[in-house]
Amino acid sequence: MSPPDPTPHDRRSWSEPTGRSDDPRWLTHGLELGLYLLAGITYVGFGMYHKFVLNWIIGPAWLIVWVWLAPAAIEALRRRGQP
Repeated sequence: MSPPDPTPHDRRSWSEPTGRSDDPRWLTHGLELGLYLLAGITYVGFGMYHKFVLNWIIGPAWLIVWVWLAPAAIEALRRRGQP
C-alpha cells in the first residue's frame, strides 16, 4: 500500500475562467460545458427532422462550429456594445 499523495490536486471551479490565453475571461468551465451540451441537444433535435445531418462528418463539424463560433459571436456582440 502506497502513502497518500501529499500534493493537492488541481481542482478548478465551474465559475472560474478557463485560463487559456486566447479565451475571453467570461468563458468559464461551466459555460464551456453548457456549450457542448447545447451543441449536442441541437444536433439531435435538428437530426430528428433532417436525417442527412446524422453522419460522421457533419456531427463533429456541428460540435466544433457551436463550441468555436458561439463564444466568438458572443464576444463580438459584447465588443459592439462597448464604447
